[in-house]
Amino acid sequence: MGITSLESSVKAEASSECLDQFGNVTAIDEAEANNNFTIFPIPVKERLVLECSEYITSINIYQVGGALVKSLLNIESHYVEIPCNDMDSGFYIVRSTAGKKNYVRKFNVVK
Repeated sequence: MGITSLESSVKAEASSECLDQFGNVTAIDEAEANNNFTIFPIPVKERLVLECSEYITSINIYQVGGALVKSLLNIESHYVEIPCNDMDSGFYIVRSTAGKKNYVRKFNVVK
């Protein structure tokens, strides 16, 4: 998935009041999402933790350029730890599915 399709995916998840007149994302309405889905610690040194009130079923981690770095499927857990010691320092995007919702967050790895 390239950055263009990732951006399209994020746009599809943004509520209509978060788009400008040209359809560009100006903000992502995360008020409800923040109550249900959390990632920590940021920055990440060894492990990224994801927690959600609903079962997390899949996780994809992308470099900011759009390249898929990690993919975890069929998880079905409220709490997931992902080792990041094999990832280079830099910024990443994590996309997770939990219940019927997709959550997108950015994080950075430091060594």
